[in-house]
Amino acid sequence: MRKISITVLILSLFVSVSASAQTGEGVTSFQQDRDSWRRQTAKGPEILGTIYDSMGNIAMKNITDSEQIYCYVVDAAAPDYEGYAIDGMAVKSFCGVFDQELKSIFVGSILGNEEAVSTKIEQCAIRPKLMFRFIRGVDYTDVLLSSPCYSFTIFYGGKLKTYNFSNGSGVIDELVSIFAAEDVAVPFVSPALLDQMVPVGVAETDDQKNKVKQSSSSSATGPIRNWESEVKEAPAPKTGGWNNLNL
Repeated sequence: MRKISITVLILSLFVSVSASAQTGEGVTSFQQDRDSWRRQTAKGPEILGTIYDSMGNIAMKNITDSEQIYCYVVDAAAPDYEGYAIDGMAVKSFCGVFDQELKSIFVGSILGNEEAVSTKIEQCAIRPKLMFRFIRGVDYTDVLLSSPCYSFTIFYGGKLKTYNFSNGSGVIDELVSIFAAEDVAVPFVSPALLDQMVPVGVAETDDQKNKVKQSSSSSATGPIRNWESEVKEAPAPKTGGWNNLNL
């Protein structure tokens, strides 16, 4: 049910964002034709050639030919963070599974959106919000969305590349508002702890729920979720590093 409802929400999202761009209302930085994001071929939307060239064929194949796509709500990890992480980001919750239709929309509106991907250098620190893991076989490629400091970062095989997406800020904001919503995202639990073959991270059976309770109450293993919800004072902006848009 969650997958179906999210599909409806996302389809409504891109209709409304595109309509706002047409009428001059809403997000002014997303001014383009209503159907311009639909970079369709017989095989579906295409990833921009510049992204293909910088990340490589295998990394992109994991996205275009992915067999499963998982969504995680993430945040920057503090230096003393000891909880679950993905690509160095603190995992806050699990926000669903993409179907193939959602994947096509994601690729067409973000990775294939030539008008929204900018080469402009922004002096801002990335604020991690959503991480999408595209799985193909036993391999995977991750895509991180940042808001504000609007951008997406692709992780594959120890390599990463950040792309300025300030011209498509409305798309990222809407994705964050939908997938990070409390009625969509659920607390993350280690898939390995639950003996799950796929990295969902949600207790689904009674046996898995019992394991969560046992682990949470055990002083030896510590709590299942150990990420901080307190907002700490942000450090001074960095002038370099992957998480700054010095493209």
